[in-house]
Amino acid sequence: MVDSGMVEYSNFEDLYIKQAEENDTAKLKSYAPHFAYDAMYGVGQNVIRRMLPDVSLMHCTQSRF
Repeated sequence: MVDSGMVEYSNFEDLYIKQAEENDTAKLKSYAPHFAYDAMYGVGQNVIRRMLPDVSLMHCTQSRF
């Protein structure tokens, strides 16, 4: 199905981060060492891990989805 063009892969993680960083994220990044993020084992853990590497992560796995 991919070869026929019926399936298209998109990297929504990169698109989300690009959109978020087009806004002013400096203030949020300055608070990163002072808060924790509970991903509840969801896909949001990858975005937070990339955008705010200093934040404390809870309920995350090391594998990428």
